[in-house]
Amino acid sequence: MSLNVFGCPQISSLSEHKGLLANQNRAHTALHHSCGIWTQASYINHSCTSTARRSFIGDMMIVRATQDLAPGSEITFWYQLPDGYLKTMQKKLEPGWGFTCDCAICEHEKGTKPTVVAQRRKLLDELKRTSHQSAQHNINLTKMERLLTTVDNSYSCPADEVPRLLLWDPQLFLARIYLVQKKMVKALGALHKVFALLGFTVIGLDSTPTVFQVVKWGLVVDHLVEAFLVVRRAFEWNRAYGDAETAEAYAKTVYKIVVGEDTSFESTYIEQEC
Repeated sequence: MSLNVFGCPQISSLSEHKGLLANQNRAHTALHHSCGIWTQASYINHSCTSTARRSFIGDMMIVRATQDLAPGSEITFWYQLPDGYLKTMQKKLEPGWGFTCDCAICEHEKGTKPTVVAQRRKLLDELKRTSHQSAQHNINLTKMERLLTTVDNSYSCPADEVPRLLLWDPQLFLARIYLVQKKMVKALGALHKVFALLGFTVIGLDSTPTVFQVVKWGLVVDHLVEAFLVVRRAFEWNRAYGDAETAEAYAKTVYKIVVGEDTSFESTYIEQEC
């Protein structure tokens, strides 16, 4: 029973989502007030490169695909939220479920030289310090971009094969700064990288005059709602209103996947912007 039980967040996944946003911390852990067995969902395996997300409304679990799936494809979701570190995920999974994840992200780190992993961590620590300085208005955007590129280049596989869970968050932070500075071309370029780091393929965010579209979906994290809304604001600034509407529609789709419903989307995001 212990291997198949699910914990429910307080009230609903909406409360968990709002708590995540309020803490500005993608590692935020929801408090669970109950647990239970959902028979069909218990057959779904874990993968850091998940193809679905589960959400709760009361005691009702909703599982939605996060990408287009061919017939016969295995459905997977996160038992624990991955952070891109193999040892962290092993510590989360082995005591409770007794297995080691063999997804593309974990297998890639297993095959990466320890010196490269150590250097990557060192660069990420430096990136974190630089981001903190940026938050204090001592902004060094050139250094942030350089560090992000260096860490990205430390991977031997493209992001659509091995998403960069360690990098999308600081890349989104960089996009926010460019948006505040009204550097819309830079903001859209940074957002293009956010999606790429999560394994997405999108068109219409670079200098090519193409209608904005998600060609291939990647990993759906909660902050992806914000990312699409930042895209919408950048398009609105450039008076590309059709693309702005498309971006908001994508934001609403992601919201429905992670929260379970979209009736609260306006009050959670849109009304807060007014």
